[in-house]
Amino acid sequence: KDTEKQEEETKVKQSGALTIMLSKKDKVYYYEGELAPDGSNFKQTDFKGIRDVIIKKKKDVIAHYTPNPECEAKAKEKGKPVSDCFDTDFVVVIKPTEDANYKNTVDILDEMTINMVKRFAMIKITDVEKGLVKATEQSSGIQ
Repeated sequence: KDTEKQEEETKVKQSGALTIMLSKKDKVYYYEGELAPDGSNFKQTDFKGIRDVIIKKKKDVIAHYTPNPECEAKAKEKGKPVSDCFDTDFVVVIKPTEDANYKNTVDILDEMTINMVKRFAMIKITDVEKGLVKATEQSSGIQ
C-alpha cells in the first residue's frame, strides 16, 4: 500500500514539473509533467516565450496547492508566510543539448531568478528527448 501511495505522490509531483531543453539558434523546447510516450506534449518556443510558459506553470501549481502541514509549520517557525509553501511542488528541469550555447544556458538560469523559481536542476538530456529535438528541428528546417 505504501508503494501505491508513493506512486500517487510521484504523479502529483510530476504535475508540478516543467522540463526545458535548450538547443541551437536560441530554440527552446519544453513539456509539462512527464513526457508523453507519443511526444504529444513536447512543444517548441523561444526565449521570449519560455518566460510566459514558466509563469503560467508556476501559477497553475500554486492554484492546485494542497495544504502541506509540515511545510506550513516550518514556514511559521521561520517567521515566513505560509504562502511560501504554495509553489513547493513547482520544479524546473533544465536540459541543454550539446548544440546549446553558453549564453542560452546563462539566460535560462536568469529566468529562474527573475521568476523566483525556488527549485530547479540542470541535468543531462535523454536520448528520447534528444531525438524529439532533432526531429522537430529537421521538420522546421533548423540546421
